[in-house]
Amino acid sequence: MIYHTKYQTELRAQQLQIQNTKFEYELLKNQINPHFLFNSLSILNSLITINQNQAKAFTNNLSNVLRYVLDYKNMDSISLEEEKKFLEQYIYLLKTRFGEALHIHLIFSDKYLKKKILPMAIQLLIENVIKHNEISDINPMNVNITTSKNGVSISNQIRLKTSVSSWGIGLENIKNRYTSIGHSIQVNKDKEKFKVSIPYI
Repeated sequence: MIYHTKYQTELRAQQLQIQNTKFEYELLKNQINPHFLFNSLSILNSLITINQNQAKAFTNNLSNVLRYVLDYKNMDSISLEEEKKFLEQYIYLLKTRFGEALHIHLIFSDKYLKKKILPMAIQLLIENVIKHNEISDINPMNVNITTSKNGVSISNQIRLKTSVSSWGIGLENIKNRYTSIGHSIQVNKDKEKFKVSIPYI
C-alpha cells in the first residue's frame, strides 16, 4: 500500500511537471509566435510612413512586452501592480491593431495591487477572447478586467467565430496551472457573456 501511494505521488509530480512545461510553451507560443510578430511588425511598418511619433511609441511598447515575457516566463508569481504595467503596454499594441473594434477596460483597485497572480495569466485570457470571437468595427468587442477581494475577473461578450469549436488550450492550461498550486479558477458562461475569475496566490 505504501509503495502504491509513493508511486501515485511520483506519477502526479510527473504529470504536474508536464503541465507546467505545456503552460510555459503556451506562454511563449502566444507571445513570441510568428503571427504575433508579423501583425506587430506590419503595423509598425505602416506607422513609420504615416506617423513616426506613433511608430516610436509602438516600438517602445512592443520592446517592453517582449522583454517582460522573457523576464517573467519562469517566475511563479508576480504582483498585480507589475502585471498591470505589462497589460497597459500589451493593450496599447492591441488597440493600435484593432482600433475602435476592441475596447479593454482595466478596472484595478489600488488596494489589491500588491496581491500576487500567475505571470501573464490575464494576458492569455485576453488572447483567448481575441482568438475565439469576431472583432469588427460593426460589432466591437468589450472586455472588462476587474479586481475584487477574491481575485481578478475577465469578462466579454460572446461572438464566437464559426471556425472555432472550443475555448482552446490556453484556458485549459491556466486551469491546470492553478490546480497544480492548490487553487482553481471559475468559468461562467451563458448565451451572451463569458467570464473567467482567477484567484490571488
